[in-house]
Amino acid sequence: GVFLGMVCIASVVTLWVGASELIQYIFDNVNFDKPMFLTTYANALFSIYLLGFLFMPSWQSELRRSYRMLWPSKPPYPAASSKLPDISSLDLSDASDDDGE
Repeated sequence: GVFLGMVCIASVVTLWVGASELIQYIFDNVNFDKPMFLTTYANALFSIYLLGFLFMPSWQSELRRSYRMLWPSKPPYPAASSKLPDISSLDLSDASDDDGE
């Protein structure tokens, strides 16, 4: 419940702060001057939390519930008409030219 949610938030914050400090340390002390590599690597590590959706049934059920709430099988509003108006009967003979005549 709430405790597990707080643990998840704390772990994400710890990962962000830890990654930021590690990158700063690498730039200052190791002289590894490849910022794109470090940014890509650090952001790739953030995807570790997605493993929870594979191994924790409670996360999977919450994801399904959120999905059903965002995209219900029956829309709560009437479907829009996809019919376009018939323009074949319009008289376009009076249209002026582009050169202003």
